[in-house]
Amino acid sequence: MYTRISAVVFKEFGHILADYQTLSLLLLIPALELLLFGYAINTVVDHVAMVVFDDAQVSDSRALVAALRDSGYFELKASVASYDAAAAAIHDGQAKVALVIPTDFGAAVLRGEGATVQLLVDGSDPNTAQAALFAADSIVGVHSNQVVAAALQRLGQTAAPGGVEMRPVVLFNPSMLSATFVVPGLIGTMV
Repeated sequence: MYTRISAVVFKEFGHILADYQTLSLLLLIPALELLLFGYAINTVVDHVAMVVFDDAQVSDSRALVAALRDSGYFELKASVASYDAAAAAIHDGQAKVALVIPTDFGAAVLRGEGATVQLLVDGSDPNTAQAALFAADSIVGVHSNQVVAAALQRLGQTAAPGGVEMRPVVLFNPSMLSATFVVPGLIGTMV
């Protein structure tokens, strides 16, 4: 049995070595894939395109936007005039993230109550969506601590008032399944 298998292996190696085109494809394609997957594919998530709908237009809301922008994780592409424009920017592919700050944001911060913001995230790429959610949650958490400290100082209280709460909404792939993103790309690679 082993003699039959070894005979087939030697025969196939003979055909491959005799055919320079097949040999070059056997060596060139894996080398190109190695370069492509090793250097061209970047899995680091930073400078995620972001649009902002700031309906409050107060210094606290601008400070939150600045904190997100200055983090290096988000790149402010535009300020939009409505919630629909923010959602449309994600739908059209102009942004991966949209920050929506409601009208009562500034008043809630001044009263020491919990202020909420909404983060719309394009979930079509689960890796980017999860990294953007984690980064935004961390940045909003730090900003919330700063807001709480400033409110305590301003009100002369010792009890901690509410901070800033982020409520994320994942669009297009709410469960963030990686198969929805990876399988179409693999089909293209295999073809």
